[in-house]
Amino acid sequence: MRIIYCLQNLQVEKVFEKKGIIEKEDLIIRTKEELEFEKVKQFNPDFIMFPHWSHKVEEKIISKFSCICFHSAPLPYGRGGSPIQNMIKRGFKETELCSLIMTNEFDAGPILLRTKFKLDGSLDAILDRMYCLSADQIKKIKSEKLTPKQQVGDVVNFKRLSQMDNELNLDRNNSEIYDQIRMLDSEYYPNSYLKLEDKIIEFFDAKYIDGVVEAKIKIKK
Repeated sequence: MRIIYCLQNLQVEKVFEKKGIIEKEDLIIRTKEELEFEKVKQFNPDFIMFPHWSHKVEEKIISKFSCICFHSAPLPYGRGGSPIQNMIKRGFKETELCSLIMTNEFDAGPILLRTKFKLDGSLDAILDRMYCLSADQIKKIKSEKLTPKQQVGDVVNFKRLSQMDNELNLDRNNSEIYDQIRMLDSEYYPNSYLKLEDKIIEFFDAKYIDGVVEAKIKIKK
């Protein structure tokens, strides 16, 4: 079996290496520029896996090859961008990792597998948890004949967070402020921040103890 893995960051790649998912005959693609139709056609994969990929994929790739994407919301609830952050903002303590057949409509394809996982801890911790589950689901997809199931229920669309959404809102309670800091706490995401005159104060490595938020800061111009 030949698989192309589209891996957007080093964190997911390290988890997959640790879990022994990537074989010698597989191909890793790390940027959207590398995902070219002719390159994919020449490799002729059995599957193209997108365990964490935020770029639009060409229609001719989706239509010709078996493309499997992974989404961290209980679809059809939570289609769209920043699913982890949007779930946390809405007060959810857990979510689902869905592996699904990629279609031209974002996150709308039939589901292969669903696995629940918790949303506690920093974003790095949540991503590690999610990538481990992605690896487990890929093992099943490779070894079992799964029947995709159409999504059922009301569709709720998420909007991708922008830089403006990362600014802390001090009118919120401390629990919500803690959530806003931790849900962005990863080297692959911009930290939450506050503007103070000509300075930007970024927050990371937060703890929430007895109703009090403690966090490290970086001060930038």
